[in-house]
Amino acid sequence: MLESIRVIVMERMNVMRRLAENWVGDIAPNIARTLERNKDHHKYWHAIFAGGFEFEVGHKNEAFKVNEQRKTCSCRMWQLSGIPCAHACSAIFTINKSPENYIPAWFKKEMYMRTYSAYLRPVGGITSWVPNQLNKPLPPVTRIMPGRPKRKRRRAAHEGSNSGVRISKVGASMTCSKCLEPGHNKRRCTNNPKENVVKASNSVGRPRKDGKPSGAE
Repeated sequence: MLESIRVIVMERMNVMRRLAENWVGDIAPNIARTLERNKDHHKYWHAIFAGGFEFEVGHKNEAFKVNEQRKTCSCRMWQLSGIPCAHACSAIFTINKSPENYIPAWFKKEMYMRTYSAYLRPVGGITSWVPNQLNKPLPPVTRIMPGRPKRKRRRAAHEGSNSGVRISKVGASMTCSKCLEPGHNKRRCTNNPKENVVKASNSVGRPRKDGKPSGAE
């Protein structure tokens, strides 16, 4: 597993270097697309200079405060993403500057190439590895947990409840214990009660020497 991860990392770093070399411009492609989208939306906003480095950018009943020097906007998108939002682009265009100059260094090609500048050194295959002479690691000692051990297996989510299975009573015929008539129970019985005659059970056990059944007096 570790060998597979090492090879995957080596290949990925090479792919990312080749992609960065083919960038058009100095800004990462995804960041450049987001910035272009914000630049296209700036036409819906009107920036008003408010002194210093501050602007009020509004559209109909909405308005946001933009500080060009601090790179902040009251919509908070500029602070969260580092990319000038549509309000910030409107303020930047008002002072005849380019929003690309406000992109942080970590979104540019130089920083990207520095990130993938390191290389993993090549190693030999498994057949060239020197066997380890130390003792092999053993699994931890099995510890008996407190409480009664569970007998039932853990069921998956799609298997339903893990509780006991109840037998359905659909189709079963009931007998009233009051009038001894079938089809209802004693809660809804309107008949007169009848005496429930209990049949004598068969004798169980060895016969007595006097000839009487067991249990008789």
